[in-house]
Amino acid sequence: MGNNLSNEKGVRQVKDNVIKLKELLRKAHEGVPLDILKKELKEALSGLNPFEVVLAEQELLKEGFTPQEIFKVCDIHVEMLRDSLLKVSLPYEVPVGHPLHDLISENEELLKDLEKLSVLSQALKGFGKKDEILEEIYSILKSLRDFKKHYRKLQALVFPYLERRGITAVPRVLWSKEDQAMLYLRNLLNEIEGLKASKDFSITALDEVVNKIAFLTREFTDIVFRESKILFPAIQLLFSEGEWVAIKESESDIGFYKVRPEAGVWKPSAEPIYPYQIRPEVSEEVLSKLPAEFRAVVESRGEFLDVYNPAEVKGRIKIGDGYLTLEELESLINALPVEISFIDANDRFVFYSKNKDKIFVRTKVEVGRPVEFCHPPRSVHIVKKIVEEFKAGKRDSADFWINMGGRLIYIKYLPVRSSEGKYLGTLEVVQDITDIKKIEGEKRLLD
Repeated sequence: MGNNLSNEKGVRQVKDNVIKLKELLRKAHEGVPLDILKKELKEALSGLNPFEVVLAEQELLKEGFTPQEIFKVCDIHVEMLRDSLLKVSLPYEVPVGHPLHDLISENEELLKDLEKLSVLSQALKGFGKKDEILEEIYSILKSLRDFKKHYRKLQALVFPYLERRGITAVPRVLWSKEDQAMLYLRNLLNEIEGLKASKDFSITALDEVVNKIAFLTREFTDIVFRESKILFPAIQLLFSEGEWVAIKESESDIGFYKVRPEAGVWKPSAEPIYPYQIRPEVSEEVLSKLPAEFRAVVESRGEFLDVYNPAEVKGRIKIGDGYLTLEELESLINALPVEISFIDANDRFVFYSKNKDKIFVRTKVEVGRPVEFCHPPRSVHIVKKIVEEFKAGKRDSADFWINMGGRLIYIKYLPVRSSEGKYLGTLEVVQDITDIKKIEGEKRLLD
């Protein structure tokens, strides 16, 4: 009896909130600014759990509201979710401009898109134009492919610092789930492309799409939850300011999902610290504050800690952002699947790779030779013209291809310039592309 009364009360509460949402959306439709209605919308949404929000959105669709009108509710609901997650999870406030703030903002944008997908998939069951709704779903799903930038930042910039500390299980699990979600997204896009091409808008076909969107939404939402409740609180405690500075340096190289990083109030004074530079110990104070999942991993690391530093290996020199010995550098160049030759700023041939299978034979006797004597007289004027244009900054590449012994050979000239733009020389890259031209479809690492 008590349960029935409780259920009836819950149903009435949902209905009351749906009525309130409808009134507020009508006001928005009539031109009342959303900022004015936001407080009342939040009050109506606060009485609903996530499942009830979906039910409310379904009711609004039945009442004749368009998906676009309901999207206004989605944005406010996501804002509320974000606020509640941050209040519960993060030990400290995250300032604008901090890399963690960018990651949190990307998750917020993802949740908005997932709610929109949920609304549109419900609309797909109604009486609207199926092809137009499906096209809108397809457009959002296509944009979700860009969320791999968010995952790539975690994989390339955040996880290395955890691995250095011996925390490998959490990153591996998250990476697997991220891969799984992106693979499912790709397959769903392919399926919808097939439906669009065949114009198969049958109930069976559309129901399958709706079910798969629901599954994909759960997958993405689960990862957001794991990041918000487990990963982000842990890395906020573990990482020093210098580590965050290093992450900030590189995040723009990977890109962002629908957010534009702001300068903000985060003004770090520390120098960047890279994973190989940190000591992997975790203090008792930090350990006591970590989420249980991280605390258990740190406590079970045993005696092995990663203390390898590539900069300390004998004979290593700093090249770009990394470190190599001269032996490693030479062997690396010779292992490339292309032949390279280098003409310096004095127009002298000074270097060539020693590939196993040579296309153009170079010899050490030629080192130091003027470039005009390295080519047949009939083509010297063309080579000299290309080099002069490189020097003048009028050209950034020159490529051509020839048939040689039944093979197609691709040749590319590239100017080599310093970070300040000073001309240092010309690089020649030679590659046999005969077999490459035959490639079709795709072959992945696991194939």
